[in-house]
Amino acid sequence: MFVNHSNLDIAMLKVVLTLALLGVAAAELTCEECSMIGTDYSAHETSPEAIQRQIDLIQQPVCHKAPNPEECNTHLPDFWKAIAMALFNPDNGWFSPSEFCAGVCVKKSLLGEFFCRDCMMALDDSFRAMGNKQNQEQVVLAFTESTFCADFAGEENMDMCMQALDFVIPEAMTLLAGQGHMFTNEFCVAEGCV
Repeated sequence: MFVNHSNLDIAMLKVVLTLALLGVAAAELTCEECSMIGTDYSAHETSPEAIQRQIDLIQQPVCHKAPNPEECNTHLPDFWKAIAMALFNPDNGWFSPSEFCAGVCVKKSLLGEFFCRDCMMALDDSFRAMGNKQNQEQVVLAFTESTFCADFAGEENMDMCMQALDFVIPEAMTLLAGQGHMFTNEFCVAEGCV
């Protein structure tokens, strides 16, 4: 099902800008390096393989806690795919360069080595921010104030979709935050760090 992300993108922009500044502030990356990481990680996290990995990670723990586990198991894959495509949107999602690198790109960058520790630190900080309950609440709010549920579930299922967002997003973000660091080293090495 097609989901119009325009309203969600505006709300996500405000949330992600704050979170992105937290994620990259400590790393010594140039704007170009950070933008490369953000672009590539956004693409990575919205690929079919990454979305399936996310679903594999979250489905059992999330649906185990759901009021109706069978219904959750049936609908979670499509529901999470729609959430992930908006949450990790390459234009203004969690890891998008415009948001992920805002703190890095406003300061003057010095050219130097692209160190793996800086790449991993930026991503790890962002994953830590993803696990923060207040940040999760802001993301839920951005989704519920957007047209996401109307576009994904239709008017007849709005209430169910809103309840599912409130339940699924915090659970999923907590799980993803806890596992995200497992992939940063491999990702950063593939990006060409030293």
